[in-house]
Amino acid sequence: MSKEPFFVVGYPRSGTTLLRFMLASHPRLFIPGETGFIPFLRAPADRPLDRREVRRVARRIARLNLEWQDAVAEAPALEDALVEPRLGELIDALFRRRMRGSGAVRWGDKTPLYVLHIPALAATFPTARFVHLVRDGRDVAASAVAKWGRRFPQRLYLDETYVLLRWAEAVTRGRRAGGLLGGNRYLEVRYEDLVRRPEACLSSVCDFLGEELHPEMLAHERLARSLVAAGGHVEVCEPTSPGRVGRWRRDLSPDCAWLADRLLGSLLDELGYQGPPVEKPSAAAGALLAASLARYLAVRGAQRTLEALGRVPLSRDKRASRRPSG
Repeated sequence: MSKEPFFVVGYPRSGTTLLRFMLASHPRLFIPGETGFIPFLRAPADRPLDRREVRRVARRIARLNLEWQDAVAEAPALEDALVEPRLGELIDALFRRRMRGSGAVRWGDKTPLYVLHIPALAATFPTARFVHLVRDGRDVAASAVAKWGRRFPQRLYLDETYVLLRWAEAVTRGRRAGGLLGGNRYLEVRYEDLVRRPEACLSSVCDFLGEELHPEMLAHERLARSLVAAGGHVEVCEPTSPGRVGRWRRDLSPDCAWLADRLLGSLLDELGYQGPPVEKPSAAAGALLAASLARYLAVRGAQRTLEALGRVPLSRDKRASRRPSG
């Protein structure tokens, strides 16, 4: 059995939280809440870090994710235990301090949008494995808009067009990175298989990770109910069900379904998510879709600028109020 770290990635609302609780129900595995900070640590991964760099990385982790403050408070002890560690070794040591007392011997990280950062993560953790969860983008759009589309500030930009195009970007980049890593380090899992045939799907994931299937993994809702806060991912607190597969057929408007087919038809076909023929929208609806597409392009341009500047960590809700330095 392996002790290598692993990452569960995939565009949000693709089932990564469900898979997290399934895997975390295994007594050997520890998967905390989303980290979101690893691509934003501004530290080299290809050489050892000196003590000053270790302290700076620890401070930045604490500011980017408040849940890690207790772990990084022990950084001075790590400086003595780890003489000039590489970035991956430092993060590994912090994870292992967080999982003390859990009985687990191996850690994983479930941060969905790490799907956009697989090459950097693979370089930081040369033995890590990646499980990429993929779900029909139309179902993802219906789910994301229902969950976040009315919240501020998401309601200013998050609509079906935004989600569909971001989903396509994430899936394409994740699969491209996986192709470069190869089958020993990258596994693609379909959400639809996970909820329709959970035991068989989890068996394949466990084989990939070098673990044995544990019966508690098929009763993930027990762990979820103990950890999910009120108003959180309530769906993972229930037994696995395929009831949300194909929800786009009832939740997406015909115009949105047409847009998905027009923009993403080839990718949907490649992934096996063919749908029924859809009619072209009216001129008025087409104008609204065009405006939505223009808004997406403007929002993504701004986001890419902020991402390049390191201003958009993936755990904004866990971040300290003041902007991190260092």
